[in-house]
Formats: sequence, C-alpha cells, structure tokens
Amino acid sequence: MSTLLAALANDFFERVNAELKPLGFRGSKGDQAFRIRTKTGTGVAHYAVVRHPGIDFAVQLDFGVRIDAVEALTNDFPASLNPARRKKVATLGVGYGNLIQGSPISWTIARAEDVPFAVDEFTSAVVSTGLPFFEKYSDMTEALQALGGNEPVHWELMPLHDKRASRSLILAYLLRDRAVFDRLAKEHEENLVARNHMGLDDFRALVADLREAGP
Repeated sequence: MSTLLAALANDFFERVNAELKPLGFRGSKGDQAFRIRTKTGTGVAHYAVVRHPGIDFAVQLDFGVRIDAVEALTNDFPASLNPARRKKVATLGVGYGNLIQGSPISWTIARAEDVPFAVDEFTSAVVSTGLPFFEKYSDMTEALQALGGNEPVHWELMPLHDKRASRSLILAYLLRDRAVFDRLAKEHEENLVARNHMGLDDFRALVADLREAGP
C-alpha cells in the first residue's frame, strides 16, 4: 500500500475508534477489529481492507460473536493456532452486506475527502446492525437455533460444516438439552460422513467427550 493510502487507512481506523470507544468498544489496528464485551463473551466488528495498489482501497465490514463457554470446549482448532489467536476465534459471524441485503457492501477510500463518509457509514452500520447482532447471538439459545442444522439457512452464520457441527453440539450440551444434543450428534455426523469431511474424527471425539462428561 502506498504511503498516502496507508495514511488514509490509519486515519480511518483512528476516527472509527474515536467514535466507537465511548460505546465500550476496544479497537485493535493490528487485527483491524473493534471488540465489545457481551453477556457471554465478545462481539467483534472486523474490517477487511481490499487493496487496489496505487489507486484506492475498499473497506468491508463483518460481525462476529464469540461465546467463551463454547470456544473453551471446541476441539477443531489446528495444532498450529497459538493460544493468543485461539482466544479471538468467533463462534459465528457474517458479512454486513450479506446480513442486510445478501451481497457485499464496501466503502472505497482514495483520498482524504473519502474518509469521513466511510467512517460515518461504517460506524452507523456497527451501531444500528452490529450491536443488535451481538445482543441476539450472544444468547446461547439464539446461537443454537442459528447453527443447529445443515441447510443453507444455517450456513449463513457458519459456513464451515465441521465448526458449525461442533459449536451447535456444544451449545446443546451447555443448555442441557439432551434431546437436541442427540439429534445434532446424529444429523451432523451423517452430514460430515456424506461430505467425506476431514473434521469427522474430531467431531466424533467431541461427541464422545461431552457424553462422558455428562449433563
């Protein structure tokens, strides 16, 4: 990224951070994220920078929710993932544009005059859409409903089949819903088998571990 575009990206972050900090968000420029505590973990407003070298860059926003109790029990992390990064893994998430209109939304920044508009639009999206998203899906019952299946409607918030399987199973376990736990164990295993999914063994191990741990 050119010096000018890098400066504009930094200005964008600093301005958004100043807007969101009074609401309880903590900005991390290295992660390109703004985090806020929820009743069960963390809500994350993350932005990706799509670079067009020497011309401009586009900012895309996505929302994630981390439920700490769920992530403490997951077993599908790659061995190479260090503990610091593991603590930041989201339980579910979705792009802002996909959430509200079914297609990506981005804000293009090429010059200083573009920054205020992008900041206003971005922060408005976080407040009007992100905060309700965090509130809704930090509730374990809502999260289970969103992830507890293998139809396209369930892919929206977690498209990775093994991770959706493990997280919804853990949610049923934490909610002490044995009937749902048993149903999801069966349905997710069948789905992973049908897909010859590499995460099948980890999922089977998780089912066994949670059943051994009891209610």
